[in-house]
Amino acid sequence: MRLLFVVALFSGLFLTALNAGAQEADPFASASRPDMDVDTDLQMGPILLGSFSVVAIGVGAGFGWQADQEYDDWKSAQSAGNGDEMDDLSDDVHNHSLVANILIFGGLAGVATAVLWFIVGRASDDDENEASVEMTARWRPVIGPGHAGLSLEF
Repeated sequence: MRLLFVVALFSGLFLTALNAGAQEADPFASASRPDMDVDTDLQMGPILLGSFSVVAIGVGAGFGWQADQEYDDWKSAQSAGNGDEMDDLSDDVHNHSLVANILIFGGLAGVATAVLWFIVGRASDDDENEASVEMTARWRPVIGPGHAGLSLEF
């Protein structure tokens, strides 16, 4: 045990000394080196939301496939007349199809939101580069003879 501790201690000291010597001998470590800040137009928010939404759609498809398989098992149990197994499978089919619907439609809504976020974010970046343009949107009620609704004006 002591031997392992001594080896770890000397290897840590050796790596520290090696790293310190490498920093001193680094020809690229000069004060005149410019900062390497990378300015990208990549929007991480919509990309992450879209990625997680696609994963949710995939998981929902898996639950949907499982519900389909259990429905086939339920039909075979029905033809065999096994009531207890039918009840269990009926609950499983219901639960898995509910989870599948929530994940798939939630994922689709997330993908649509990510696409809109990406488009609006690109438009706002373009507006910042050009002259300042004020864009407003308003919902107005529309009421008339025989109809009522909302109108979006922008």
